[in-house]
Amino acid sequence: MKLPSVIRSFHVSALQPMILLGLLLALSAAANAMPTDTCPISEGRWGGGPPNDAARWTGGSEDLLAVGAGAELVLFNINTPTTPVELGRVLIGHLAKSVAISPDGKLVAVADWFDNLSLVDISQRSAPVLRGSYAWPGIQQPTGMAFKGNHLYVSVRTVGLAVLDISDPSSPTFVANSDGAVTDYVSDVALRGDYAYLGQSADGVQVVDISDPSDPRVVGNHAASAGVAKIDIVGNRAYVARGSAGFSILDLTSPIAPILIGEFDTAGYAYDTVLLPGDRLAVSQGSGGIDIFDISTPATPVEVGGTTAFTVAGRLVALDDRIFSVSGGDYVRPLRLIDFQTPTAPVEVGHVDFDGDSATVSVGAGHVLVANKTGGVVMLDSSNPVAPYEIGRVDIGREASRVGHVNGYGLATGTNNKMINVIDPQPTGPVVVTTIDRHEQPADAAVAGRLGACGATRLEDCCVWQLRLCRLGQRSRSAGDRCIQPDCAGHGG
Repeated sequence: MKLPSVIRSFHVSALQPMILLGLLLALSAAANAMPTDTCPISEGRWGGGPPNDAARWTGGSEDLLAVGAGAELVLFNINTPTTPVELGRVLIGHLAKSVAISPDGKLVAVADWFDNLSLVDISQRSAPVLRGSYAWPGIQQPTGMAFKGNHLYVSVRTVGLAVLDISDPSSPTFVANSDGAVTDYVSDVALRGDYAYLGQSADGVQVVDISDPSDPRVVGNHAASAGVAKIDIVGNRAYVARGSAGFSILDLTSPIAPILIGEFDTAGYAYDTVLLPGDRLAVSQGSGGIDIFDISTPATPVEVGGTTAFTVAGRLVALDDRIFSVSGGDYVRPLRLIDFQTPTAPVEVGHVDFDGDSATVSVGAGHVLVANKTGGVVMLDSSNPVAPYEIGRVDIGREASRVGHVNGYGLATGTNNKMINVIDPQPTGPVVVTTIDRHEQPADAAVAGRLGACGATRLEDCCVWQLRLCRLGQRSRSAGDRCIQPDCAGHGG
């Protein structure tokens, strides 16, 4: 049984954003042979999760949208953007936080904003293949990415600009770092000719000469454009989303000396910008939605419309007057298509539903229950632990936040809800058979005591959104039970 398609329908009720759930599931025989506190090497993963980023590629008659969602890269045909068609998907193995597509449409780079970057071959749209990866030592946080020739240029929080040789996508190799010091968060990179423009929180926009990829040199800076979240370059202008400072427009006619030609202090936090037809600029502002500005006179941008009705906006992908908005957070309908042809009266014309956040898990006989926030309680078949797949899911009426097992039944609670849902994990999928009113909000659905149920351990914020299934021996509530332990900062038990 295959994992179900993420898109399913453009008219299905929405599932929520934000994290990835990777289940490192051990083979039973291998687990029995391992020491009590050691996780087996064999692993399986379920990559379901909300979208964080998207990128568009057009070529010939093809219009392609690549979406990083949970731990997966998902490809859509958007020739008819109101009804995208899923073409294929691949499990990355780490959070898909940022995505970028090569100019020839054959490779996608995926970064997790932690320490990993992966390359995916999408030559066969229906069967994308993970080719190779590069990991920075420690937590250096690769963020934005841009392709040029046989090199990938990566903004890295603690470094500035890093250059990777990707002539062999199966084995990307480090080439060089830029020579300029950075004092704060490096959030994005955009290329124009032989120059890379780095967006930095405190240092503004830094200009790096990349004519020699082996020796990238900082040659300019626009310090006034501090607080950069995202840079979009069109022609000789850079449109810079600057977080709480709104947005700026820079003239790049002189590549090493950007000139500020316009700015606007938006009401919300500016995450991203995209240029629309008719000298209009769309700016995403999180819970502030999307605002549209007339920038025909760059020095004095004028707000001409927008919306907060449809979306919590993060990343934006433009298709003429329409915009795909990626929430990038814990919200319903995380990928929406909005028509801004009339800026004062935008219309939602479609959406794609994804899985929600995976908060907790619990292990039963031959299955795993996942509290997937607005995705409900998801039941995975773990009879072959290295290849788990979804059997079904059930809506408990609230965001599913806790799950556990007792005597073969599942227990699930929702966020800010006092009800405990008793779930029968049937072969065809989970079914709620009754509810228990606890008269107060349960702290957890895991049940201890004489029943000896080993339930889900809460994911703490420090975790990198991966869980390991280990035999914990004496630390288990019931000898031999398999318990869930968070894998924090890559050092799990």
